[in-house]
Amino acid sequence: AALLDLKDPTIVISRTTDYIFSPTLSYEKVGQVGNVVFPCGAIVKDEIVYMYYGGGDSVVDVASVSLQKILDSLT
Repeated sequence: AALLDLKDPTIVISRTTDYIFSPTLSYEKVGQVGNVVFPCGAIVKDEIVYMYYGGGDSVVDVASVSLQKILDSLT
């Protein structure tokens, strides 16, 4: 995850040092491309981030995390 300057998004204010999302479930690990999840979009509602993603080349799913948890992981 990265936090970019609102007026100049070429400026990176902060970013995480580790992945914030990776394949863990069996249907995310098996497919045409193994061990990959494909984020497709995200929304924030009531301080929760909902990220829609493709898993295993066969499903579309949604993952959620609190916005504060992501902000806390930025360095």
